[in-house]
Amino acid sequence: MQHKNHTKPTIQYDSQLIEKKKITNFLGFTVDQHLDWSKHVNKILTKIHSGIYALSKMSFYCNLSTLRNIYFSYIHSHISFGICLFGATKKLICSPF
Repeated sequence: MQHKNHTKPTIQYDSQLIEKKKITNFLGFTVDQHLDWSKHVNKILTKIHSGIYALSKMSFYCNLSTLRNIYFSYIHSHISFGICLFGATKKLICSPF
């Protein structure tokens, strides 16, 4: 039978103790202690939903070129930011549109 000792390491930098957090925001990313991106994805989905709403409302008043600019400003920029970090992480469960 194996006995595992669970230790809680203390990390200090310049004699200041760095506390452990379950969820943190770092450089625009929301990650938890297990590197689960679901909270970040849900935050991005909220931003994308508002972009889609703006796009649908403006479709009555703007030409295709302007709608394309709105898409790249309000939707694509959120999707593409940091996408290279999501590739090798655990399975994401996110809410549908």
